[in-house]
Amino acid sequence: MKNFRHFKLFQAIFFGLGACASLYYLLTSGTIEESGGSHPPILILCMIIWIFCLSSCIFILIDLRLLQKYDAEYLSLSNLTYRDELTGLPNRTNCDNILFQILREGRFDDIGFVLLHLDNLEDTNEVEGYDQGDRLLENFAGLLSQSGLPFGNVVRNNAANFALITNNCDLTVLEQFSSDLKKRVSGYNEKSGGPIILYSACLIDNHEKHFKTPSELVGYASHHLQEIL
Repeated sequence: MKNFRHFKLFQAIFFGLGACASLYYLLTSGTIEESGGSHPPILILCMIIWIFCLSSCIFILIDLRLLQKYDAEYLSLSNLTYRDELTGLPNRTNCDNILFQILREGRFDDIGFVLLHLDNLEDTNEVEGYDQGDRLLENFAGLLSQSGLPFGNVVRNNAANFALITNNCDLTVLEQFSSDLKKRVSGYNEKSGGPIILYSACLIDNHEKHFKTPSELVGYASHHLQEIL
């Protein structure tokens, strides 16, 4: 795609140079009638250049329109790759990318990480059906986004796991997020006409833990959640 853009830029430059050359000839050779009388082959060549430049311009516009279409298709495919279809949240691949990007930027010690598990998803799927399970996931993802997005990135890590990744974090920030999410879930459960939300969470302030890699961080959080469950 980048090479294609460069090719279009080259075409635009070529068109501009052709137009400038044609205009220069017309301005320095007198009127078209005078040029036609004295140098008809040059005038014909000038007209050919103008026709070519005009055609190039039209084709450039068409190609740019196609490029916009390809960009939209690429974005759609990218969303399928990096976003969870059901909840619309970034998926595990995106989660890994975010963590490794923070690691490359040398900010890994500054992050906070919360791994959450939707405890009653499996039971809901078995007892009430997968439609109710999907509804439970969507509702929890919505509440989690409302609580988590002011603090950082919210992702769906796998089937029943979600995560919050925060920058420049301390335990106070994580506790604020946790308190807000509990209030939202409690309010939802009181009004819910379907399955209530039951979840567990592991809060990690990497200022204190000093994990060096995303694998260590996520592995510790997953192990801690398993102990809770």
